Amino acid sequence: MTAARPGCELDAKMLADARRRDPAACRALVLCYQDRVFGLLRRLTIGRAADAILEDLAQETFVRTFEHLDRFDPKCARLSTWILTIATRLAIDELRRNLRRPDALPLDDEAIAATTIEQTLEHRGLAIRIANAVADLPDGQRAVFVLRVYHGLEYAEIAEILDIDESTVGSRLSRARSLLCRIVEVDHDIRA
Repeated sequence: MTAARPGCELDAKMLADARRRDPAACRALVLCYQDRVFGLLRRLTIGRAADAILEDLAQETFVRTFEHLDRFDPKCARLSTWILTIATRLAIDELRRNLRRPDALPLDDEAIAATTIEQTLEHRGLAIRIANAVADLPDGQRAVFVLRVYHGLEYAEIAEILDIDESTVGSRLSRARSLLCRIVEVDHDIRA
């Protein structure tokens, strides 16, 4: 089986097969959503979690997905939204457990590539500044920003995932964008 295309969703038959724990359907589910889960977790915990912790969080996301797959109602949400909800809540719980932030981990090429910015020196520097600025956002703002900008979720989906009002999603997103613009501009002015 080959890797799934980005943005894929399992069809009803494959979902039913995964609920029955069919090995091929379970593999298809993981392949379909693993990149989005790892991307979300990496962005939510950037500079605050080692790769081993990210792998543990991703694994726990899929363990919980399969444990509770019978509760998922495709009439209420997309499967991707439901799985990203699980991943988001696990990441937020991990961040709460580690309230003391360790020194930011240096970004590696993989983390920069995940931002999908071209690999030129100029863009690499901007990517690092943006990634560091996103990492410095308050947890609530970072979660809203990552879910909206990197995962393209609608305000209603983000509100459901984070268990907040849609108006709160909008205000957190606005504050995050304003703060990111100020951080990147100040950093740019200092370098100029």
